[in-house]
Amino acid sequence: MIKRQAELPLIGDRGLMLVAAEINGSPVTMIVDTGAQWTAITPATVKRLELPPDPAHGGLHRGVASFSNNVNAITRSFKIGGLHLEGRSLSVAPLALGMEVSPPFAGLLGADFLYHFDLDIDLPHRMLTLYQNGGCAAGVPPWGAPFVAIPMVKSATNRLNLAASVDGRPFRAILDTGASMSLITRPNALRAGVTAEMLEQDPVVPGHGLGTEPFMARRHVFGEVQIGPERLKRLTMLVGGTMLGGGDMLLGLDYLASRRVWLSYAMRQMLVAAPAATPGREGGRTQ
Repeated sequence: MIKRQAELPLIGDRGLMLVAAEINGSPVTMIVDTGAQWTAITPATVKRLELPPDPAHGGLHRGVASFSNNVNAITRSFKIGGLHLEGRSLSVAPLALGMEVSPPFAGLLGADFLYHFDLDIDLPHRMLTLYQNGGCAAGVPPWGAPFVAIPMVKSATNRLNLAASVDGRPFRAILDTGASMSLITRPNALRAGVTAEMLEQDPVVPGHGLGTEPFMARRHVFGEVQIGPERLKRLTMLVGGTMLGGGDMLLGLDYLASRRVWLSYAMRQMLVAAPAATPGREGGRTQ
């Protein structure tokens, strides 16, 4: 059976899934990022909240175009909605958000936190609801409306990916709520039939994510992208980077914008209600 754990209104810019949180009693804003392996906070947050280092823990973070390796920081308390996590060691990574938010942006809620729940993502109504799922699909989701079930695979890093096709070529797509626009790596775009000459004609746009500076990508219109039974015609995606770690492309918020989605880590599936094609936006953040 499923049990509701927290309702998190989405705040701020619609190009990001931002939720309110507290670290050591101080209000902060976090990005809900299914594409990030670890929950992470920025060096600026560590400095502002005077968080002590955790020399016993740390690790490497991989973005589309950069890497980061830092020692963790220790928090006395970390609160999301009604969920309280005491004495948590958090990863530290520099992030280029490309915007200012209030309360101050602190970091990312990654897959290490999110995989404990099923996520009811309702971007049209700006709401994220977390559920506990005991492994039974009988009551999922409690929408009272038809939906399409798409199988997913959970990687060793707890990120979920699904089968997709781009212009008839098969790929693995990471569902990435931290990416405002979907992205495919340059080698895989070439494998999908895009030529280097075609990319040279595409506009250059900045992407934001891991690292202190945005990375540059091309904005390309693909003929057809298929997700589950749905075929998205003339979908615009960013083309950039060479390796994502666990997938060939990122499926971002441009896909989720007009859809209500149930993301089940327990059942390894994504349930999509009322699918409708939504064009991507210029630029975008991606992890």
